[in-house]
Amino acid sequence: MNKFFNFIKKKQKQLDDDLAGNPYNFRQSTQIYSLTRKLFPLFNKYISGTVVDAGAGKKAYKEVVESITNDYIAIDIKKTSETRMPDILCDMQDISIKSETIDTVLCVQALQHAYEPFRVIKEFYRILKPGGILILSAPHLVYMHDIPHDFYRFTDYGLKYLAEKAGFTVLETYRVGGLLSLICHIPSTLMIILFQKPVILKNIVRTINYYFVKSVVRIETLFDPDRIYAKNIIIVARKSNNSGVKYEKEE
Repeated sequence: MNKFFNFIKKKQKQLDDDLAGNPYNFRQSTQIYSLTRKLFPLFNKYISGTVVDAGAGKKAYKEVVESITNDYIAIDIKKTSETRMPDILCDMQDISIKSETIDTVLCVQALQHAYEPFRVIKEFYRILKPGGILILSAPHLVYMHDIPHDFYRFTDYGLKYLAEKAGFTVLETYRVGGLLSLICHIPSTLMIILFQKPVILKNIVRTINYYFVKSVVRIETLFDPDRIYAKNIIIVARKSNNSGVKYEKEE
C-alpha cells in the first residue's frame, strides 16, 4: 500500500510541475476544484495593489493574480521548482518585507506547515497597509503530506480566533469541499496521471475527469450542507485603518 501511495505522490508532483500556471491545474482534482471555485471569486472581489503570495510554492496562483493586478510577490522558505522560483526566500514567520507596504496577502494551503501559525498571521498583519486584506485558506480534513513538516488542521472558528487575536476584522468565512472531495481526489488524480499519451486520449480523459470532479463537488453539498466534514476553510480579513502602529520588527 505504501508503494502505491508513494507512486501516486511522485506522479502528482510531476503533474503539478507540468500544470503549474495552466488553468487546468485548478480542475484536475476534487480537492483543488472545491477550493478554487470559492477562492477565485474572492480574489476578484478583494485583491488589489501589491500582492504577497505567502507559501507560494510553484506560484500556482501567479497568473490568476496578475489578471487582476500586476504587482505580485511570491515568498516561500525554499525553492520547489527551477522555473517558477519564489521572488523572496524567507520564512512566513519572519517575512523579509517592510511593515505596512502590502495591499493584499494570500496564504493558500500553507499555514499548516508553520511551527507557529499565530506568529505567521501577526507577520501578515505587520506587512499589510492599514485597511489591507488577508485571504487565507487552510485544511480541515486532509491526509498527512510534506512529512515531517505537516503540523496543524484548522476549523473556521480557530482561524477566526487567530486572525482577530492578531488585530484583524474577519469579513467572510467559508467551509469548502468535504469528505467526498477528499476520497475522490485519488481516483480523479489517477485518471490524469495514468493517461498522458497519446494526446487525444489525454484530452478525452481530462474532459471526463473534469465532469467527474464537478459532479462530486455538487453532490457532496447534498449530503453535508453544513460542511461539518469540510475539506478546507477560507477566511477573508481586513487590517484596521489605524496608522502609526509600532511593530516589534521594523525595517
